[in-house]
Amino acid sequence: MVEPLTRCQKTFNQLLLAEHCMTEKRARKLWENIVHNENNGSSIINETGGETFEDSISSSNEQLRYSGLEIVAISMANQGSSQSSGRYYAIINKDAEPIAKNCFKTLFPSNQIAYVRLVMEKLVDKEGGAVSRSTLINHRTDLPDPHKLGIDAAETVLEKLLEQKWLMFANDENENRRQSNSAKLTLAPRAYMELSYLLIEEFGMDRDDLPQQIYYRV
Repeated sequence: MVEPLTRCQKTFNQLLLAEHCMTEKRARKLWENIVHNENNGSSIINETGGETFEDSISSSNEQLRYSGLEIVAISMANQGSSQSSGRYYAIINKDAEPIAKNCFKTLFPSNQIAYVRLVMEKLVDKEGGAVSRSTLINHRTDLPDPHKLGIDAAETVLEKLLEQKWLMFANDENENRRQSNSAKLTLAPRAYMELSYLLIEEFGMDRDDLPQQIYYRV
């Protein structure tokens, strides 16, 4: 029998979904704060679903699997970026093919989806995985006429991809430089976790180039 999610697990999962993706440091700190606030003298296992952060995620995944979701981590070590190094956590859809094909439909108008996919493809193709914002914006002209976007629309798409954590700034971009069109963008951990099917099957990424995923299962 699968135990229902505890209040701590529900709160953590809601915040993880809201932030789309978290660093390990952020995720562990958040979990510790939730446990501290929710534990009013009862057993720590009753409140969190496990004695440790990892145990709590594992037991949470037992419940989440009924809705096709799972909390996973990804190790971005050895990705050539100090910003992206380390472990990241996200709640992903376990059924990879439909999410890869349909995840952008709820975020972007139909005339922008072709550009989103083009951006992803260019980042996979680029050796080193980073492309300047201006270059990505200019690639909008590579699309056929029905899908061509103006500069403002292309910039809006890139900002939304950054906000939703599908993309991130390359490690050499400081806060001031990030506002520049010369700032370089790269695939973010969430893209590797949730869009691996798309990156491999449609954009030609070598499976061996995917960062290591870590699963928490009972």
